[in-house]
Amino acid sequence: MGIGRSIKRKLIRFYPDLARLPKRRLANSDLSPELTRETEIVHDMSRFPANDLYRQFLIDTAKDMPKPHHYFEIYEQWFSRFRNRVDLKLLEIGVARGGSLKMWRQYFHDKATIVGLDIDPGCKAYENADENIFIEIGDQTDTSFLEHVAEKFGPFDIILDDGGHTTAQQTISFNHLYANGLNDPGVYLVEDLQTNYWPEFQDADQSFIDFAKSLVDRLHEFYIKNRSIHSFQKGRPEQRRSMKVSRFCADTRSISFYDSIIVFEKRRKSVPVLERG
Repeated sequence: MGIGRSIKRKLIRFYPDLARLPKRRLANSDLSPELTRETEIVHDMSRFPANDLYRQFLIDTAKDMPKPHHYFEIYEQWFSRFRNRVDLKLLEIGVARGGSLKMWRQYFHDKATIVGLDIDPGCKAYENADENIFIEIGDQTDTSFLEHVAEKFGPFDIILDDGGHTTAQQTISFNHLYANGLNDPGVYLVEDLQTNYWPEFQDADQSFIDFAKSLVDRLHEFYIKNRSIHSFQKGRPEQRRSMKVSRFCADTRSISFYDSIIVFEKRRKSVPVLERG
């Protein structure tokens, strides 16, 4: 997160208007009074059952990185399918003290390739080619650098953005790597999105969470461009057997929103078909 603060200060120096970005507030919605009524919650570890990743975190890496407890359940949900893949390729944006790279090394197959990306040259010290851990030094907003990493090591099966946490960094990295650096099927996970609500990380009017919300409509382009159910009914004369949609719509099966994490599941879709049983 320190990278984010540094970038924020530099941006404000050259673009003073960034210091006057409006504070984010809860949007008005059609939630019922019952659902908007405040209630108290407490931290309860029993709601986050221990899994292999969390146990590894406690044993080997707890002092190398801070991780919210609820992240491990999400990691397990999305990453367990890749666990025994010999040819797995994982890219993590943000190396810091190398803690998460060690955790991924322990969790995935020992022949899997783990690549870390960081702007700090000192992070190169965490590279260990004998264990298939590689570090690339560069800026996650530099698309030429991202292209170099993708060409050298990719395409990746998992991309995890735990980098500088500013909206510009998250959005630029996603726009380039999702299209050109992620396998099909693949998983793109952006974490620590609580920073979208904190002024020191806000460098644009639109946060990454806002950006991802807009992509929910992109996910449904089929129905925006075809306003009749008949376009999707099997056997109807009007049935569309092919159509043109954005690459994002065509390549994205799901977007999952969690507390401080958004996961994009990349998998080529086909034209939806409605069939009567």
